[in-house]
Amino acid sequence: MRDLRLCAFADEAADSLHGQIQALQDNGISLLELRSVDGKNVAALTVAEACDIRRQLSNAGISVWSLGSPFGKTPLAAPFEEARQQLLHLIDIAHAVGAPYLRVFGFYPEKDENPDDALPRAAERLMEACELAKAAQVHLCHENEKGIVGDTAVRCARLFAQVPQLLGVFDPANFIQTGENVGAAWEMLKNHIHYLHVKDALPDGTVVPAGRGVGEWPRIVREFAALPQSLGVMTLEPHLKVLPPEELEKHNKTPGAAQAYASRREAFAAAVAAIRAII
Repeated sequence: MRDLRLCAFADEAADSLHGQIQALQDNGISLLELRSVDGKNVAALTVAEACDIRRQLSNAGISVWSLGSPFGKTPLAAPFEEARQQLLHLIDIAHAVGAPYLRVFGFYPEKDENPDDALPRAAERLMEACELAKAAQVHLCHENEKGIVGDTAVRCARLFAQVPQLLGVFDPANFIQTGENVGAAWEMLKNHIHYLHVKDALPDGTVVPAGRGVGEWPRIVREFAALPQSLGVMTLEPHLKVLPPEELEKHNKTPGAAQAYASRREAFAAAVAAIRAII
């Protein structure tokens, strides 16, 4: 049984690096999945900026565990060379911040194309990407996402089968938003999953803190800790609703409405508390 460690997309708590560090420290989290700083996506950072980010994080006792990269969120219809160059830059950024893992996606099928038909092309691109990453000693981790080739559990399983070097990230809320049964998806994919994105959702897709939706978080946490390939890391991705004061009270008194929060920091802390309660 692995010890579980919390990581976070701290850009959901604050745009600035200073604000992200403060949110992580206030919630006792020392791992970051770096996605953006000051509104600048990780893929747009320079190596010099990444080195400075690493220095500031290190001084605060925080490590970058993974890059929340956008690689693979491009159409299969587009030439691969641009995505390839993006990946090479992301690998340089990963080295600069000391991140051994890099989150990726499975590309968008062409308009009106059956994703099953697009899957072999997506697998071919991910295979090439994994070879590039392997040479640089960085591991690529595929996240299920609505609208891309790797959206359903069946297609994710096919990608993992065709690209053995690809590690798995499991996001229950994304499966819910795709219309999948989370328990069935977990059962099908759990032997490929190396880390988790902590996000839950109601049946209509509305995102809520872990344990308040249909994401089967207690079961997933329990079984994830026991998986032999599990890295033991769970990255918080709150995606919770934040409203101005004049709307907040009315919203939270609306029957059936998912709870909203007064600030991003409050929403972030609520997401941390929810998964800690489950752990």
